[in-house]
Amino acid sequence: MSDFPTADTARFGLISPESVVKAYLACQKKGVALGAVQKGLRAYLHADAVDKALAQLIEHGEVSSEKTVTLLGGKSAASSILGRDAGADWDGIRKKRLPLIALGFNPDDGETRRRFSPPTSIKAAAIAVGFGLPREIANDLKAVRSEFIWRVLRAGLPDIVGKGPFPVIEKPGKVERALICGVLRVAAKTIVQATDALAARAVGLDKGNLDAVKERLVATAANRVAAAKESFATKVIQVASKLSTPPFEGRVAIAQVYDQYGELFPDAGSLASFKDRLIKSAINREIQLGRLDLPERMSDDLRLRSETTWNREEVHFVVTEWK
Repeated sequence: MSDFPTADTARFGLISPESVVKAYLACQKKGVALGAVQKGLRAYLHADAVDKALAQLIEHGEVSSEKTVTLLGGKSAASSILGRDAGADWDGIRKKRLPLIALGFNPDDGETRRRFSPPTSIKAAAIAVGFGLPREIANDLKAVRSEFIWRVLRAGLPDIVGKGPFPVIEKPGKVERALICGVLRVAAKTIVQATDALAARAVGLDKGNLDAVKERLVATAANRVAAAKESFATKVIQVASKLSTPPFEGRVAIAQVYDQYGELFPDAGSLASFKDRLIKSAINREIQLGRLDLPERMSDDLRLRSETTWNREEVHFVVTEWK
């Protein structure tokens, strides 16, 4: 399966959390409460990330937090992130401009704006970039879908399919739908549904419509930058502190931490590599790992997925209350 196209969110671009916050504030007609900023950006940044971005902007004198949160200088102060779309509202910025930046395209370039004007172009680009397909066809959904299908066929039947070049599949049918669904391991009744699933998988979602794909693109781009500013151990502790594994107190199953970490941060990797990093953090006394003394109180699946060998014994927990 190594030759089959696989999605990797590391292929997407980066957007700093501060830029996302500035873009949001620039599009507000007046100052807004901190809670409203957090709520308005919750699809892209967690409250902690919003707070940290605001703190940095306030420190640099770009934002005022007296009574309400206000971007000093208005839209002109956010020209670097708004560019040619300074006249757009927040909906236009978050649904078009920011996704293009997250995809690694320049939204101020005239040719780029022309190429990505069709409604389906962002979906096409998400698939192309996420699966490592040619960027020159990234705006054309038919071409991108065809390229994916041909790569699947070439991976499975190299001697029969050959190396190409391959024509665009103008009218994909049941066979093409089945190929996409087979690779993704999803069910879809139509080629449109299969293509939607392909776009969702490209950005790390199990399913989702175009708006969800756009949100995930921006969230991934911003959170990759936010995550890079924090250590792995710090992020693990943050995640674990908000979870629980009943009936156990003050400790959270490693598999639970891993699953939630993967929802929040793009550097989760495989469960095995995550456990290796946990062990290194424990060796450095950055986190504490704990044993499972009552195995009958934990489900078999959670116990097996959490089981980690460290210091000649098996541990299953990230400890959240230090003793």
